[in-house]
Amino acid sequence: MILACDWRNSAAVCRRSPHLDAWARAFAAVEDYETTVALHRDLSRMPASRHHWSASNFTLSRDARPQTTVWSGRPSGAALFRTWLRPGEAEPRGTTHVAKYHHVACTTAHPARQAAIARLQGTHGVWAAGMYTDGIDNHESALRSALKVAKRLAPQAARVRWFESKVSA
Repeated sequence: MILACDWRNSAAVCRRSPHLDAWARAFAAVEDYETTVALHRDLSRMPASRHHWSASNFTLSRDARPQTTVWSGRPSGAALFRTWLRPGEAEPRGTTHVAKYHHVACTTAHPARQAAIARLQGTHGVWAAGMYTDGIDNHESALRSALKVAKRLAPQAARVRWFESKVSA
């Protein structure tokens, strides 16, 4: 069984079997925090000059937590953005969708949690893939974690070899 989902759902699946207690504990140990992301068209969340817009824009101040706004419409030049909202913050003007999810807390203890999951890989026929299992919590980490599982299950497969050439170690 390959668990290619978040740690909370993986823990829930593993709690259903007493043989998977170690897996359930490893997944439950992952620390996280709730995140709210708004998809919107509010230009006020971007630098005043369009010349200074980048793929990821960060707002820093002394009195509020940092904030990230990603220019999702960048490939076409569209004014479409994703902003990670601070707790209690109002949605930007022109919000079309809001998503809430749990994000991994990349604390100093996180590498040890990843190592615990790595030691369990393959135990009782269970494999885990996801950005929380490898690397620093980005999309490449998720791809790399899936590649590691694929290499263990089918190391000579043509698609595994092809994919391995595309993902850094």
